[in-house]
Amino acid sequence: MSDFVATLMAEAQKITGWSEAEVRAFIRCIRADSPDDLADAIPSALAWAASIETRNSMVELMKTLPDSALHARWNGQEIELRINPDAKVTHRADGSLDIDLPEQSDADH
Repeated sequence: MSDFVATLMAEAQKITGWSEAEVRAFIRCIRADSPDDLADAIPSALAWAASIETRNSMVELMKTLPDSALHARWNGQEIELRINPDAKVTHRADGSLDIDLPEQSDADH
């Protein structure tokens, strides 16, 4: 594997969190008019795909977490999300969050 390809694969995996096989499959779909255009297009295409996956994950959280866990606001272009400011958030050693939600009443909506 050339240095260029190895660097590209490492950067792609860092951007997306995908396996090498997933990155290769995605990149094989990308087309461009020249090798230089292809080299320029791949990082942007990967970032685009990663942003879609991140947004999908956030939508899944919005659909599955208790009503009071997240606050969302439409800013005219996208949704801004934040954890309920009244929640107690603890960072675990593994990097995950433990969110202790306040009691919710019907008046909260």
